[in-house]
Amino acid sequence: VTLNAAVSSGGGSFESDGTTFSNSQSIDTDGGTVTLNHSGAVTFSGTVDSSGGTGTVSVNGSSTVDIDNSITSGTGGFSIADTAGTVSLNGAITTGSGGDLSFGANPIVVESSKTIEAGGSGNITFGSTLDGDGDADTLTITSGTGTVTASGAIGGTNGLGGLQVTST
Repeated sequence: VTLNAAVSSGGGSFESDGTTFSNSQSIDTDGGTVTLNHSGAVTFSGTVDSSGGTGTVSVNGSSTVDIDNSITSGTGGFSIADTAGTVSLNGAITTGSGGDLSFGANPIVVESSKTIEAGGSGNITFGSTLDGDGDADTLTITSGTGTVTASGAIGGTNGLGGLQVTST
């Protein structure tokens, strides 16, 4: 599935199923859910915005996930299934107040200096390794009053240029 035009659902949901997925334009659901079920690579080239209400962004797949633009969810949070494979982080991710942010058991590669933030009491979970791409890129992680959990090595293969973790 390749989206070359903006999608706006006015509060409704957006779901896509298939082999690969890419969006070169924005997806805006005004608080509706965004669910991607793809067996191949998933690439976010355009922005994804499900902020407002209980908006959720979920990626269920078994291949790579490339986040090349910003993703914003509502209180439902953001999640990538455990079987997705390597996640390339080249875009900011923000959840609404209390929305959790989970990368599943997938290794993360930070490709440019970015911020990920779970609002309010939202938790952030890294279930595998978190590495840089060999550049001096930094990662800022903010989880309000929630927790930040990293289950794998950070910078074990390629170090990060900097890491800032904040949870109040």
